[in-house]
Amino acid sequence: PLSYRCNICHIAKHTGPKQMYMGIGGKGVPSTPSPMFLAQVDCIGCHLVPKDKGPGVAFKGQTLNATELGCFSCHGDEYRGIFAMWKEMVDNSLAETESKLLKAKEILDRSDKGYKNYRKAHKLYSDAKYNYDFVKYGHGVHNVDYADLLLAKARENAEEVISLLSKNN
Repeated sequence: PLSYRCNICHIAKHTGPKQMYMGIGGKGVPSTPSPMFLAQVDCIGCHLVPKDKGPGVAFKGQTLNATELGCFSCHGDEYRGIFAMWKEMVDNSLAETESKLLKAKEILDRSDKGYKNYRKAHKLYSDAKYNYDFVKYGHGVHNVDYADLLLAKARENAEEVISLLSKNN
């Protein structure tokens, strides 16, 4: 018989967003659950708007996009614009972090692997890149406070990489 467990084919499909929402899984920062997670708001508290329309939906299924309509239903109209503001905050922080990571990676790639601080710098860079990717692919709007901590740590690590290896280049 056909099994209906999604995880047979769709493996760890929502791990990043789920961990972001729960505030776990980052490198070098404390666990910081989203207030909405603590209030036990499930995904459908925000993901309310059908992404796909048309006849194919009956055959391929439906994905729901997040909307601030969920914010209004619990918090009222004073939350108008909050979702866009959070998204812009996370996007701006990602862009700032990306430029620091690119600079750190460039210096790391030019550095002598035998240099005494290279291993430390490589680890710092790896952790920074992990946190950056976590926010980017885990969709930082699921937990803006945690995303902010992760990206601040990523920038701090990138700056330390630059400082450690600039003396060697």
